[in-house]
Amino acid sequence: MVKIIAVSGSTRAHSWNSSALAIAVRGAERAGATVEIVRLNQLNLPLYDGDYEAAHGLPADAIALKHKLAECDGILIASPEYNASISGVLKNHFIDWPSRPTPGSTEGPAACFAGKKVAVLAASPAQYGGVRGLVEVRRIFECVGAKVMPADAQGEVLVPKAHEVFTPAGECPNGAIHARLEAHGARFVEFIQGHQAAAKN
Repeated sequence: MVKIIAVSGSTRAHSWNSSALAIAVRGAERAGATVEIVRLNQLNLPLYDGDYEAAHGLPADAIALKHKLAECDGILIASPEYNASISGVLKNHFIDWPSRPTPGSTEGPAACFAGKKVAVLAASPAQYGGVRGLVEVRRIFECVGAKVMPADAQGEVLVPKAHEVFTPAGECPNGAIHARLEAHGARFVEFIQGHQAAAKN
């Protein structure tokens, strides 16, 4: 069974990205995947600091997240666009800390991301739907050795003017957008399965 870790780069209550992610997660689950959502505001992690790491080692939550990432087949990310880039909490909590090698191990940097399949989506109040931020998300994950779904019409979903799409409670009454998000989750499962099948041949 395909195992996916899902994460929203926003910790805001009723976040548009978290709402969009939840719909994509349902699509992945309906396609047969097991999905675990990682909530960044529940991770007890400081800002990454090499001196802190040298003095205290990796925080327990960083180690636990490393294990989850190492064991999953794919990572589904909803990323808000902060000043045309990635959110600080997503970069620090989900990428920078887990990328550090476990003390005493022979693993290299970012070993938990190597070969992982990644799918991205974004929701934004802006008219471009957060696409500039996703450029950065893609670049970062490709640099740490992950395989990101291609940025074509099937490889990512952008939700522009998200404040008009989602209700204050986080619901998406727009049937077309809801269907696109669900389909995105299902396509991601197919993307992972395709690579798994190719690896066996």
